[in-house]
Amino acid sequence: MWLNKGRYKGKEILTEKTVDRILSSYQAINVGNLSKINERHFLNTAMGWFLEDRNGRKIIHHSGGLIGYISRFAIVPEDNLSIIVLTNDCSVLKMVDFFN
Repeated sequence: MWLNKGRYKGKEILTEKTVDRILSSYQAINVGNLSKINERHFLNTAMGWFLEDRNGRKIIHHSGGLIGYISRFAIVPEDNLSIIVLTNDCSVLKMVDFFN
């Protein structure tokens, strides 16, 4: 749905305008020394999402978890790619390694 401008199997779930608003940058985050990781040039927040570039590609992502459960959802629009990882674990470091 996110890669199809709010449409899923031909049906409009969200309007294209709504999707654009949700995935638009609202606040920049100072990346400081993090800019050296994956050649990151920006890190911004959107409505419930983080926006950044990694190795020249825009990435839209969000993660979360509780003890014993970690999730990560990432979208790479220019590659028409979405990745969802759901795992039973208590170590966030494994997830960080996976996405770096």
